[in-house]
Amino acid sequence: TDLSTKVGNLQDLEQQLVELDASLDQSNMEVEQLALQLHHKRVEGAPQISERLQKILHGLKLPHTTLTFQLNESQALQSHGYTQIQLLFSANLGHQPVAVEKAASGGELSRLMLALQQMVSEKKSLPTIIFDEIDTGVSGEVALKMASLLQEMSKNGQCLAITHLPQVAAKAAHHFKVSKELAGERMLTSVTTLNLPERRIEIARLMSGEQITEAALQHADNLLAL
Repeated sequence: TDLSTKVGNLQDLEQQLVELDASLDQSNMEVEQLALQLHHKRVEGAPQISERLQKILHGLKLPHTTLTFQLNESQALQSHGYTQIQLLFSANLGHQPVAVEKAASGGELSRLMLALQQMVSEKKSLPTIIFDEIDTGVSGEVALKMASLLQEMSKNGQCLAITHLPQVAAKAAHHFKVSKELAGERMLTSVTTLNLPERRIEIARLMSGEQITEAALQHADNLLAL
């Protein structure tokens, strides 16, 4: 009886393995079909995404930007599907776009990342977006443009930006100052909410350093008034 029971259990296990193999094959077929559909949708949607990104970048003082997605179908299914994606970029008129990591400067990469984040925030309901010095490598009018874009993004959700640029800090609805100080043998970090007079001084400090000038204070007033 025990032997018959064991044989019966083995037969049941073999049948379960056959059923599981069949289920796995069916799941693989479904995944492959979905991955192929996703690849075709990516190919179809890439030109519209490129056009939108270029429009945002033009507004960030990159008027001659060319940006395209090179999409190749891979032979093997990977975690991201069948699509191998390469972003091709050129910021200069008359230059063919090449892989973005070979072409874009630090400031251009910052603007591209911000443009991509804006597009994502338009399509997905993100409760909070944190930018850690997204404005690296930019200044002047470009910084003002990026500040305005960050301000626009904040209308759809909470937007936190760590910045050293006065143009960006002045656009914030709330301004926090992060500072570090040595207390004994430990470094302590503090975060302070600034009121309007304190913001004025801090924005001026970002422009002129520890020796705050009257001109820097006047410039801070102008930025806060924009």
